[in-house]
Amino acid sequence: MYSVTVNLERGYFEVATHGFWTLDTLGDFARELEQTVRRIRAAGRTPVSLCDLTNAMVQSQEVVAAFARMMQNPAVRSGRVAVYTSGALTKFQAVRANEDHDEFRFFTCKDEARAWLFAPQGEVGGRRLTSPQPPPPFALSEVEVHAPKQAARDSLGLRLRSG
Repeated sequence: MYSVTVNLERGYFEVATHGFWTLDTLGDFARELEQTVRRIRAAGRTPVSLCDLTNAMVQSQEVVAAFARMMQNPAVRSGRVAVYTSGALTKFQAVRANEDHDEFRFFTCKDEARAWLFAPQGEVGGRRLTSPQPPPPFALSEVEVHAPKQAARDSLGLRLRSG
């Protein structure tokens, strides 16, 4: 349902989501996100994140409302969040769930999202950036990847169907 790629040295993490979520999925995601943000902050960095919603599905109103409540928690927040997707409905839900968060920007291209995310403070695309300056881009070989609880679910025969 999701994966989280982390680069502690640079204070960066990338989230990729797919499928239709339940409240249990969201609870697992919230715990993973909180742990990731805590680890990055413990390394002395302000977290920045890239969210790939390319394979995400439109979610139930219950999950969207719970997600919006989760994002009120400072323990899961990043200095900057670049979200990208080509799906109009998915983007609409993401914008609505995060409309009170100035650190979010929405894109249809991953390269543009990453360029904004790693740009120095100042003007980017006509918008003033106010978050702390994030680190420069990095090589993918510097990251660790987590797909939480999937191995445990597989070992118990609880395979999730993905969309």
